[in-house]
Amino acid sequence: MQYMEFLRQVVEEGDSGICFLDPQGRVLYWNPAAERITGWKAGDVAGKLILSVYTPESRVEEHENFQRLAAGGDISFRFERDILKPDGQIVSVEVYTSKVFKEKTLIGYWSTFRDVSGARRQRQLEALYQNLIENSDDTIYHLDAQGRFTYLNPLSEDLTGYKPEELIGKHFASVLTPASREIAKANFAKGMAGELPRIRYELELLRKDGTTKIIELSTSTWYEGGRPIGRQGVVRDITQRKALERQAEELAKLKESLTQMLVHDLKNPAVALGGYLELVAGQEGHDENTVKWLNGMQSSLFFLNEIIANILDVSRLEGGHVPLSWEHWRIADVVGEVLKDTSLMARAKDLRVQFIPLEAEAVVHGDRQIVRRILINLVSNAVKFSLSGKDIFLSTEIVEKSGHLNGPAVKVSVSDQGYGIPPENQLRIFDKFYSTAPSRGGIGLGLAFCKLAVEAHGGKIAVESETDKGSTFTVFLPAGSPEMVGRLSPLSSGQIVS
Repeated sequence: MQYMEFLRQVVEEGDSGICFLDPQGRVLYWNPAAERITGWKAGDVAGKLILSVYTPESRVEEHENFQRLAAGGDISFRFERDILKPDGQIVSVEVYTSKVFKEKTLIGYWSTFRDVSGARRQRQLEALYQNLIENSDDTIYHLDAQGRFTYLNPLSEDLTGYKPEELIGKHFASVLTPASREIAKANFAKGMAGELPRIRYELELLRKDGTTKIIELSTSTWYEGGRPIGRQGVVRDITQRKALERQAEELAKLKESLTQMLVHDLKNPAVALGGYLELVAGQEGHDENTVKWLNGMQSSLFFLNEIIANILDVSRLEGGHVPLSWEHWRIADVVGEVLKDTSLMARAKDLRVQFIPLEAEAVVHGDRQIVRRILINLVSNAVKFSLSGKDIFLSTEIVEKSGHLNGPAVKVSVSDQGYGIPPENQLRIFDKFYSTAPSRGGIGLGLAFCKLAVEAHGGKIAVESETDKGSTFTVFLPAGSPEMVGRLSPLSSGQIVS
């Protein structure tokens, strides 16, 4: 009796699911653990084929097993199946099934099963990680507490020239140049001591054939039970990237040198020409045509000087070499200077530039001379692309909430009634050396300068245009404080643009 009670407890109260099936695979018994594991109640599965609780894929496999057993195959077998629970979830089970005979006649099958979903997921994850590591484009390695290789993935051979098995058990310093060995050893020691649990840095690798490569190493400490037992990391070959960076630096220096030479060679004759024009214009007795010609030459010279300045400043802004002098100043004062500077150009085409100060006391916090240059470029473009006799409108206002700046902004708009910009060109007009109408003069640097200069202030420039109706360029700049007008910002003066 005690033995029977023991068996009852094992079957009724155990953690393993137990079921008894008839020779056709219909459920005759289903214990409480089977209910807990599968979610199916005994009354729901009684008399039904065991296949009904499996996923479609597992049903096919289970059907094949029963056919093999019925044909006189194995007495018992072990396998894994997926059960589809009533709520739609899937649980993986390991099943052990054996035949039950009575007087040599098959009367059914005993099956025991247990939930192995966690173990299966773990195996799947391990297989996934292994596949990722083995097929990674980077070298992946593991070191023991003494710095010896315990694992390298297959790609390491392409990087080092050594087969992975050739390096197992060797110290990592054996594949580094002498200078890099000391750096790596120091970082390894700090990592094992808990000072550098994770670090990324560059080293020089010494390959099997004696050649070297520059590598980027990302490494971290491997812990077991809270105790550091080694280091693991990912190594990337950056030799080509570093070579390209050096080339880029050399090209940047060459570009800066050529830009300086070009600006110097253009500026000297422009200065001389300006001096001669000033002398001639200062003489009395010029007739109307001569005055008109002189004004045209002065306007063209002004435009040439702006091109020269744009060439230099675009190069400097791109390289982050333009120091901004951050001040608080009234935008209306700068607009007045811009209108004066561009007046000859406007009069030459019989254009009127109207200033509409929606906020008369709007104050900008930024580099006054740089912003003045931005507005000169925008107004000059408006003059260049406007039809004779039309108006150009320049407006300023304060925008309390700007999506481009953290605080209030001064919005400056320049609108013309000119040719407009086709939609397909609007995305490129701020690119260097791109011009919508090269025949009208310019080399396509004015708007590129404007964009770089506005963004250096943390602002934004935008355009709205319609063909044959005109364009509006809008600039958002940081708003300043009226009480600070005329005073330099002590923390920002001379800040380098980057």
